[in-house]
Amino acid sequence: MGKSVLTELFKTEGRIHILRYVAERSPVTATIVITAIGTSKALVLRYLRLLARNGFCMQRGREYTWHKNARSLVVKRLLNIDLLVAAVLLPKWARKIGVYGSYAEGTNTAGSGLYL
Repeated sequence: MGKSVLTELFKTEGRIHILRYVAERSPVTATIVITAIGTSKALVLRYLRLLARNGFCMQRGREYTWHKNARSLVVKRLLNIDLLVAAVLLPKWARKIGVYGSYAEGTNTAGSGLYL
């Protein structure tokens, strides 16, 4: 039995950085991702092909576009939750936080507003 797609997606911090970058900006090329993240060309190319092969991105020539489908939206929501848990400190009286709009739906981009 092979490794699950999720295991491969979240295998390293470097992969998570690439995933977050690609999921929020579209379209991208390997060169853009390499420059923005400062990671190796081999890792970026291999990971972009993994994303395309598993339906998270569509490849047209050298460009990769985030593909909105059930699996990609769930992965993006998980990335959003992870980001919020690390970035938002709740006051002592608060037990929960509500997230609305594109962050809750997993359709946010780099320029999206965050509504709590």
